[in-house]
Amino acid sequence: MILIFGAGFRMASGDGATPWRGLPRSFVAGLHERSVLVASDGDVRCLQIDLAPPGARRLFGVDQDALCNRVVDLADLIGTEAERLADRLAGAADWPAQFGLVEAWLAVRLAAAPTLPPEIGAA
Repeated sequence: MILIFGAGFRMASGDGATPWRGLPRSFVAGLHERSVLVASDGDVRCLQIDLAPPGARRLFGVDQDALCNRVVDLADLIGTEAERLADRLAGAADWPAQFGLVEAWLAVRLAAAPTLPPEIGAA
C-alpha cells in the first residue's frame, strides 16, 4: 500500500505491454507475477506499507485474487476514508507525526476487522 500525500506516480508494465498510467492517489498493489516500472510526477510525499497477504485481507476485506497482478485505488477498497487519511498525512507536521497517524489508523482498522478463518492463516 502506498499512501500518497504529494505528487503521484505513473506506472507501466516492465515488458512494455501495458502503457504508462497515472497513479495520482493512494493505492494498493497486489502480488505481481511480472515487474512494473514506476516513475514520479514531481515532489512525491508518500508512505509505503508492506503487508503480508493475511494482513491485507483483514485490512481491506478482499481476497488476494482481487488484488493479484493489479494496482487498485485505495478509495476503491475503503471509500472516502482514503482521502481523509491522505489529507491528514499532508497536514501533519513531520514524519514522526505521519507515522503516528498511520499506526493509529492501522490499529483502528485492524481492531474492527474480522479475524481470519484458521485455514486462511495456515495457508
